[in-house]
Amino acid sequence: EMLSWRLGLDYQASDAWMVYGYIGHAEKPGKFASAVANVLTDITVAPPVTEQRLIVVDVDSELNTTYELGTKGTTAGGRASFTASLYYTDWTDIIMGQTYTVDPNTGEQLLTPIGLDGNLGSADIYGSEVASTILLSEFWQVNLGASWTDAKLKNTQTRSFENYPSFAPDGDVSGNYVLRQPKWMLNGSLSLDRPAFGNWDLYSRLDVTYQSKIYNSNSNNGWYPEHTYVNLMAGLRKDKWSVELWVRNLFEDDSPISGFTDVTFNNTYDMDQALPPASTFADFFPWRVTATLPRLTTYGLTLRYSFGAL
Repeated sequence: EMLSWRLGLDYQASDAWMVYGYIGHAEKPGKFASAVANVLTDITVAPPVTEQRLIVVDVDSELNTTYELGTKGTTAGGRASFTASLYYTDWTDIIMGQTYTVDPNTGEQLLTPIGLDGNLGSADIYGSEVASTILLSEFWQVNLGASWTDAKLKNTQTRSFENYPSFAPDGDVSGNYVLRQPKWMLNGSLSLDRPAFGNWDLYSRLDVTYQSKIYNSNSNNGWYPEHTYVNLMAGLRKDKWSVELWVRNLFEDDSPISGFTDVTFNNTYDMDQALPPASTFADFFPWRVTATLPRLTTYGLTLRYSFGAL
């Protein structure tokens, strides 16, 4: 049985400004995580005796409670609007994947490691967001936005990292940043919309977005760098017709934007790390990272016709 709820309070400080506060709670359903594995039942003989077994573990629900305070309003005359908020999220029983070299139910050694999800820890997340829309003139408009997030793990242990010198012997990654969560995100745009000639209107937009680096793993041993994208667009429209020229990623930022960590058992002879450490990469568990690359500079021309009423 799960319960999700939200409680909010708004206060109209004036005709133009409002402050608010919210508390929300949500739960992500638990599940049974399972994998088929070969369990070493007798290692006193050669070759060792194995038994294929379905390993099942119970995964509880994730819990998330968020507290938020904020304000919204417009300046006199309505030429500028602003929003700002502060929030804290208490995230517990986080479901994460980890690698097992033993049966989690019996402690028996596995022939090859398996991956299973589990409730491995919790996190404290502090953040703030601001946004503004400003009318510079009858035809020009600016949009600005920024967010800051500090998301760190606490009471989190992952078997996958227990052999890392930094996290041995129990894989404790408490204090590390939550994976794939940027600390900073910034955006801004400048747009124009005005009559051009005849019954045609001219419109254009410049967009700039920035994202700081993100970690690809809760170990924080690898990350994807910051990136900045600049997009441009200019067009003409009349009645149901429009034509646009555009360019995306103008300065060809080619930094990887995301990815995932997995395992390949190729090119390794000691995947169970049974031998003493040596000076070759084959002695390490064969993790690898698969990265996603962005689309590079792209130009285009778009012609539109809208059917139906205007």
